[in-house]
Amino acid sequence: MALLELLPLVGLVVLVGLLELFVSPLPKGIGKNPPFPNPHHLSYYY
Repeated sequence: MALLELLPLVGLVVLVGLLELFVSPLPKGIGKNPPFPNPHHLSYYY
């Protein structure tokens, strides 16, 4: 029962981790805009 309740939480953590992996290199990359606005990298737009 506890394991089933933890699954969505673990999935969310994994998703956020993957998102950070894909998003963090973007501002340092070529002058490409990220596919979606990311509040963590607002400075990238200015």
